[in-house]
Amino acid sequence: APTPFWGGEGGQEQKLHCTQDLRAVALCPLAQYESPLPLWARHFEDDDTRGGPSQMTNFCPIWMPFERLAPNGRPLNATSLCTDPSNDVAEYNYFGEVYGEDSRCMASSLLEDGYVFDDSRPPSGRCYRRECVTAEGDDPHADYDAVIVHLQGGQQVRCGVSDGGKWKTVEGMNGQLRCPHVAQVCFGSPCENGGVWRDRRCVCPPGYIGKRCSHEDRSGNRRIIPSYFHYTPDDVTIKVGSSYRFEARVQGIVRNYTSISALPEGLTLDTDTGTIEGTPKETTDGCLVLTIAAGGVNEEARGLLRLSIVDGHEVVAMQAQTIGVRMPCGTYL
Repeated sequence: APTPFWGGEGGQEQKLHCTQDLRAVALCPLAQYESPLPLWARHFEDDDTRGGPSQMTNFCPIWMPFERLAPNGRPLNATSLCTDPSNDVAEYNYFGEVYGEDSRCMASSLLEDGYVFDDSRPPSGRCYRRECVTAEGDDPHADYDAVIVHLQGGQQVRCGVSDGGKWKTVEGMNGQLRCPHVAQVCFGSPCENGGVWRDRRCVCPPGYIGKRCSHEDRSGNRRIIPSYFHYTPDDVTIKVGSSYRFEARVQGIVRNYTSISALPEGLTLDTDTGTIEGTPKETTDGCLVLTIAAGGVNEEARGLLRLSIVDGHEVVAMQAQTIGVRMPCGTYL
């Protein structure tokens, strides 16, 4: 990750860099003091009067956000924070920068077509919007495997995990963009709109739904969550070759049902109603515990169905109370 301290590399303390959290472009302002600094505050071996601008930071040379100025020195009423959309001053945006909550600072020498940097000028920190993506699409459980960098004007640069630190060109722009490391710009919660990452899933605030809380909920039932989820019956023994139906009972608003456990062959789950039905084709080795999740707007409830599947001969044996027969679940239907 970027260091918060300037290392004195190449005497380029005035070049634009990035803050450690990558949320702002930064400068390292240095001051020349009239008298030598205290021993504990000397950070330059060849100059004991040079240091950072504040005693509060022990005169350390630190990369810091700054107030932006126009080329003529006029204040722009803008800062170098990438995450603030009001900092986009279109009149002086020659670099394809994009400001907003999803933007991060990245090393770049990009310039609009028609402009070029002097070869001696080093790449600078610039603000671009980052979109973190996974190979699993919208699955928040998957690790991010790429970041798509969005520029003003619609250009995009895709940087995979192995591209971190590599330079890439952009069509319609002069210069290059250095791909950020995915782990640095895509760390933290994948949840949007104030969602909280909990138990490997996004718990959305009222008003938002979806795996990443990315969709606005217009149902008007945002606070009603599933509860008291169970099946009727919920503890049974059934026979191979016969048809059965188990209905879900739940309070609250349910968007869909999913099976956490693998269902026996021949039985299916209706993801809209939660009903499990069908004709079992094979016996089970004892009693199975099937777990079904009822997904609501922000939370989910889980219901259990204890189920044993036997053949006709076992039923006769059980009715005769023959010793040595596997014990089934609950009531025989």
